[in-house]
Amino acid sequence: MLSVLSLNAQTGTITNFSMGNNPIELGGTLNISFDYTSTVAGTIEIALYKSQNSGSEIDWNTSVNWHTISVDIAATATTVNETITLTGIADTSADIAPEVYAVMLQLKDGSTSLAQLNSYGIQANNTVTINAASTVLNTVTFLSTPSATVEAGESIEVSVNYTLLAEGILKFAVRKYDNEWDWIGDDNGGEIIAEYLNPAPATDSDGTDVTRTLLIPEATTASADLTNQLYRVYVSLHDPSWASFTDKQNLLIITAPTVAGLEDINADGIVMYPNPVSDNLFIKNSKLEATSIKICDIMGRTVKSISNTKDIKSIDVSSFSKGIYILTTDNKKQFKFIKK
Repeated sequence: MLSVLSLNAQTGTITNFSMGNNPIELGGTLNISFDYTSTVAGTIEIALYKSQNSGSEIDWNTSVNWHTISVDIAATATTVNETITLTGIADTSADIAPEVYAVMLQLKDGSTSLAQLNSYGIQANNTVTINAASTVLNTVTFLSTPSATVEAGESIEVSVNYTLLAEGILKFAVRKYDNEWDWIGDDNGGEIIAEYLNPAPATDSDGTDVTRTLLIPEATTASADLTNQLYRVYVSLHDPSWASFTDKQNLLIITAPTVAGLEDINADGIVMYPNPVSDNLFIKNSKLEATSIKICDIMGRTVKSISNTKDIKSIDVSSFSKGIYILTTDNKKQFKFIKK
């Protein structure tokens, strides 16, 4: 079968693309072969995707992107044989119908995309049929979609079903990712919370259900305050040496803690005025007993922070946009005010 990459003659072509063992079972290894010619050295990326709109186009947001592999190529002509192991996929082709799975190839010169197999289209030669596994695999799936929104300081329940052939490790976490859906790493504060289980083997095809409660630290930055980053619930299954079998992820929005109300700070005889305020918010009483103050808008975005509040008498809010704001002290006192 011939598959020509829509690429001009100065760079190269891909031909004779084929998948040697299609259909394939869940958890199996897909064998891919193609020929290429290229006048420049670069890479060819191979990935498995799902479709959208009844199989008419690729859904880039649901890419099974942990199956992406990158093949370095020289400026030559040769045959490439590669494999993609389909771990982490829980749904068969019948489960996702009328959507389909499809393999995509991309020829790149550095970070520049030069061309794509079938111009990123779905055709018979790159559509993959995935059938149910004939044996139990090491898998984990969400029993229900985890909560999409949670306040910092509150908890979420994460329920999964797993199958496991031998001993292993089940990890539940909330992680921070960049806008390219890449985990930013633990060294960069990318693990917000993580819990671990050593689950018993579950070799029955029905698997075993398990639920964990994850408490989001109160000091966690609200999603609205992140720059080009986001949070995701992350569940992964590993062998005892931490080799990964599979993982599942789901977007999570973390909001600032709910404000209990105006009376919280007034309960200590502290008065903040005027409210609504135009320019300066005055503090009356010396019992503030806080070393820092943070002011957030109603969406949880931090708009002002004061690290030294000793002898503070007022706060300039003249630059704030009109709206509702929440002032929070480091000793857990809160005050809601309106900027007019």
